[in-house]
Order: sequence, then C-alpha cells, then structure tokens
Amino acid sequence: MNQLPDFWRTEIWHPLTVHFPVALLSFATIFIIAGYWTKRSNPMFTGKVLLIAGTLGAWVAIYTGSLADAVITRQLCDPTVLEDHENGAFTVAWLFTAASACCH
Repeated sequence: MNQLPDFWRTEIWHPLTVHFPVALLSFATIFIIAGYWTKRSNPMFTGKVLLIAGTLGAWVAIYTGSLADAVITRQLCDPTVLEDHENGAFTVAWLFTAASACCH
C-alpha cells in the first residue's frame, strides 16, 4: 500500500450517507412515540421533522448504494447478501415514506 486510498471513490459515499438516516429515523420514532404517550406537541413536531429528514436521507442512501453497487458486486463473495441488503433498504425507505405521508 504505497498510497492513501482515494476518498472520492463512488463506493465510499454510501457508508457516509447511510448512518444519518438510520439515526434520524430511530430518533424520529422515539420522539413520535413520546409525543403520543405524553400528549404534547413538542416531541411530536420534532419527531415529524426528524421523520421527513430521515426519509429523504434514506432515499439518498439508496441512490448512493446503487452507485456503489457496480463496484462492490465484483468484490463480494456472495451476491445474495447485497440483494438482501438492497431489499431491506427499499423496505425501510418505503415504510418511512408512507409514515411521512400519513403523519402530517
């Protein structure tokens, strides 16, 4: 390894963009549940904002994942792992998109 890895490679963007939506959607769920339990609007509003931001971020993560797909597919031993990962991502993104549409 004579040189440092190139940071601007396509497959690097997916792990960088996937962690924010995971955190945002987790906290959105917690805040919305807390809003229902306490019957207060502050946690509910915060949860809705986090829900929308996390949902948009999830779709960005799916986009960057599809960009990295071409590079990573050649390096994985088992392509079914990548397919399961992608199916899980689409499931989460669509579920939270539906929650964002219904929770207004």
